[in-house]
Amino acid sequence: YILCRVNANQAATSIFDNVVVKQEDVPRDYSADIKGSGSNKTLTAVGNAGVGYEIPSYYGSALSFDGAGDYLETTLSAFGTSEFTIEYWINPNSISGSYVGTVRLQASTNVKRIEQAFQSSTLQIYTDTGAWRDTGFAPSTNQWTHMALEKYNGYLTLYANGVVVWRVPNTRDYDESFNVDIGSHVNSLNGYMQDVRVYSGVAKYKGGFDVP
Repeated sequence: YILCRVNANQAATSIFDNVVVKQEDVPRDYSADIKGSGSNKTLTAVGNAGVGYEIPSYYGSALSFDGAGDYLETTLSAFGTSEFTIEYWINPNSISGSYVGTVRLQASTNVKRIEQAFQSSTLQIYTDTGAWRDTGFAPSTNQWTHMALEKYNGYLTLYANGVVVWRVPNTRDYDESFNVDIGSHVNSLNGYMQDVRVYSGVAKYKGGFDVP
């Protein structure tokens, strides 16, 4: 047990029993484990980004962001003209603010970009068209929403809980490798994310779907 005393001059004490201490771990990539080949990427935590426990979710834990400049970063190879899918679960405490990022893919030249961020409380997407596009979608706060951004058959489609909420033509060649930020753009996310997955060369859904 742990004995806590208010200060050295007072006798008042509290006793806590069965204390469980868990480390706020640096998140891991499991892509090679799932695929059965290759190597897992290294995720670098910036600020207080980490794994939070005792969070109501499928795993009982999730990526944790406090909205004060913390995020995760890694790198990805170029997509080229191939199809791709970027998906994640998100549970925001707040989506208000200026360009609060979720998943940001940006080439070092700043030309090739696939970025998602909340601006004026709706999700906006930048795909090197020269301007942000407002999807008009706002996930609920303090509950989990599944998001998927997919390039398939010449279109870029955003799904929320398996339902198409936004769609635009996209035949661009993403021929540069990406620097990836998870949980931040201009400002960082205040909330949780889990199961962030990027599939290069794969359109995973190709239409509306039931989210498990």
